[in-house]
Amino acid sequence: MQLKEKVLKMVIERLGLEDDIDVNNYEYDMPLFETEIGLGLDSVDVLELFVGMKKDFGIKVPDDKKEVFKSVTTMSDYILQVSGE
Repeated sequence: MQLKEKVLKMVIERLGLEDDIDVNNYEYDMPLFETEIGLGLDSVDVLELFVGMKKDFGIKVPDDKKEVFKSVTTMSDYILQVSGE
């Protein structure tokens, strides 16, 4: 499983989006927080993603790096950058 797929799986499971996201047709660059073209997540959801990054990937995202959660792609890129892979 590719990293982006793992990140998407974490987002889906942590936020209970199993019925809302078709993983076969998901665009990894889709904004997570925009309501018009994205998933329309909110500030409570971002807290779950902070926890998910730590628990599932061992990555602590600083509070000033909220832009990491723009999309599955930006989350994956941050994991790679921090882990040095």
